[in-house]
Amino acid sequence: MAALYCVTIKNSADRYQKIAQDQHRMDECTIDGFRIKPSAKMYEIDPANHGGYKRMRMWEVDWIVLAGTRSSESNLGYHGLESGSWDQFAAINWPGMMEDLVKKIGGYKQTKAVDVDLATPLIQNAFLSNSRDPAKDLPKLDEMDKSYREGKQILMMIDMDMLLDTPGYKLGDIAQSHWIVYEGGMVKDSTNQRVKFKVFSWAYDPSTGIRYSINKNFPDSNASNPIKTSAGILFSSFTSSHYGHIEAHN
Repeated sequence: MAALYCVTIKNSADRYQKIAQDQHRMDECTIDGFRIKPSAKMYEIDPANHGGYKRMRMWEVDWIVLAGTRSSESNLGYHGLESGSWDQFAAINWPGMMEDLVKKIGGYKQTKAVDVDLATPLIQNAFLSNSRDPAKDLPKLDEMDKSYREGKQILMMIDMDMLLDTPGYKLGDIAQSHWIVYEGGMVKDSTNQRVKFKVFSWAYDPSTGIRYSINKNFPDSNASNPIKTSAGILFSSFTSSHYGHIEAHN
């Protein structure tokens, strides 16, 4: 959900402010006719004293917005915390849902899902791993970069191994699926089979690699940045963990 609200704020910070204030004051929000109504169980949680919330390392206002939105859209009993494997599965932001929310919450007039498919990485890596050339999948990154330079917002669906520069795919990685925002700066190194580019994820500034803060304060602000894409990752780390992307513009 952080990627969704990142592009929402780029389009209109007022939309984020309204959702945060209305959910805090009234337990729900309606924006452009779209209703966000979290599970009632979310309001039984005191995030300041809950270990599951603390592990998320985010501000309470962001938790209200992000977890509240995901809870509102969940048919699998997601209540705002990720304390086990089922919670992680219930928290998955499925591609069709995400594209819809980019319009309804983000306020974008035009969206397009490009090659968003959870089955493709499994098939490619489980059955074709010995015959595939990772470099052949890199045109997908070229397409994203071209759209980004045209002024479109790019939300990439990946599994988190990409950010950690860990190639390979296994079925359990579906629970680690994750949305990030592409922020340009792509440079390919064909000799060493590596590529670098900037992304927004986990509240780290894509330009500086430093975690965003308020008055130089942030939950777990001393944590080192685990995102390796800015320094460069293997071609295979990209291709084995990339599920497609969504483009958005007005």
